[in-house]
Amino acid sequence: MEKYLDKPGGIILKQAAIPAPGKSAYTAQYLAGIEEKCRTEYTPPDTIAVYFFFADSRYAEDTNNSKVLGVAYRNTSMALFEHTICGMSGGIGQPDRTKLESVVMQHELGHILGLVNAGTPIQQNHQDAPHGWHCDNSKCLMHYTVETGSVVQNLLGGYTPVLDQNCINDLKTSG
Repeated sequence: MEKYLDKPGGIILKQAAIPAPGKSAYTAQYLAGIEEKCRTEYTPPDTIAVYFFFADSRYAEDTNNSKVLGVAYRNTSMALFEHTICGMSGGIGQPDRTKLESVVMQHELGHILGLVNAGTPIQQNHQDAPHGWHCDNSKCLMHYTVETGSVVQNLLGGYTPVLDQNCINDLKTSG
């Protein structure tokens, strides 16, 4: 974040553990309810506070063919589905769990920062419109496959997605 964002006061990380809700699946609505009970930091006028929730289960919209690893469900709120991430990483023939979790977290943070065309104006058209607020560059961190199990193949192939130049330009232009 320090590399791309103009935050002269720095970036502060605060962590707090909450009891696991023990749900078998989470909806965005249920995640918002947890946040309303547990969130302690909000965005004042001169800074941004981001809420990360590490879910102990899967996303309710998962299918047999598609697993969601993370979701930004409000303007400063995201969830990572740890149960799903752990099931797709750390084993033989799977990517490193920390790397997978980090890539998904960075992707969802990109959405919170307004990428792609989700609040941060795009400088050059690179939005993959059929996939919502995602980049059309399949190697970019903001490509839609990063928030799904499809990113696993990239990581196994030795490629870790990073922001492409279009996404970097969008962030730099908006500050």
